[in-house]
Amino acid sequence: MSARMVVFGFEAFGEERINPSEVAVRALHGRTLGGVELVGSVLPVTYANAFSTLRPVLDAVRPVAVMGVGQGGERFQVESQARNVVGGKPDNQGRSVGGQVQEGGRDVIPVTADAAALVDTLQGVLADAGSTLAGLLSQDAGSYLCNHTLYHVLTWADGRMPCAFVHVPKLKVAEQALINRVVEAVAGAMVLQTRRAIVA
Repeated sequence: MSARMVVFGFEAFGEERINPSEVAVRALHGRTLGGVELVGSVLPVTYANAFSTLRPVLDAVRPVAVMGVGQGGERFQVESQARNVVGGKPDNQGRSVGGQVQEGGRDVIPVTADAAALVDTLQGVLADAGSTLAGLLSQDAGSYLCNHTLYHVLTWADGRMPCAFVHVPKLKVAEQALINRVVEAVAGAMVLQTRRAIVA
């Protein structure tokens, strides 16, 4: 069986009709980069079902790496950590939880991929595309489902593999074609990191 990497995104939420992370993940599903097969998973934007949808995929695939993609705001950013915090914004079922992702859990869990190197890759794609959009390293993945799911993924992975998360802009800020190009490039960079980790 070939090595596989799980790439997950989210369905549309709020007033948005399309979530660019879902489109980007569906475009990668089933493709092979650097000898690693990409397994895409689109998650519901609900606290009750986001990670519970992803967990069986992770357990079945046994990936060599995990990469999340979520819709952010005005820029591209690679997250450096997940925080044990949940805000009050309602999910797609109207549920608002607040408090902690995991009661008694660690306040912060760093991602296990080289996030700074992924930012370099992202910035290179934006420069090649002639885009003026920013691509930054972030220490705040928010307090909604992206951060919530990333926290659970990092807890599940327990340092066993590179895990990363990328926020992409809304479609009114960036075209889907550019978003797809960035996500594919970052996925490729993740594959390279994974191969280096295996060799080491």
